[in-house]
Amino acid sequence: MHHVERQSLQQVTEELFRTIEFLPNGLRRARQNWIDLNNSYALREEFWKSDCGDVLLSIVGRAKAFSASHGINADNDTLLNLFEIVVLAFAFTAHGDKRAKEFIQRSVGIANTHSRIFRWRSSVNRLT
Repeated sequence: MHHVERQSLQQVTEELFRTIEFLPNGLRRARQNWIDLNNSYALREEFWKSDCGDVLLSIVGRAKAFSASHGINADNDTLLNLFEIVVLAFAFTAHGDKRAKEFIQRSVGIANTHSRIFRWRSSVNRLT
């Protein structure tokens, strides 16, 4: 949620397109397939509850297979860029779709956390 909370939709979009430009041509042309593939995982609540390291490894594993299926032996920079595209695509979706953002927050258990923090701050403000 870092990109959603700290960057505008325009900033996320610009960063997404900049990152896509770093990909080899074959992957650049297949960018929407890459995004769609990973979005299918994001529809599952268990994806968002998974360990971050495990998610990173699964995305990198898909990135290697996806690259190979497009005739590209991806180096570490390409794998990192493919991972970043996934993150930015999730941020793009969360910016534009309130229900998606709420689903992500609820899945990771932060939806109620924010409201409790705000209630606590309001309580503290009334005391001072």
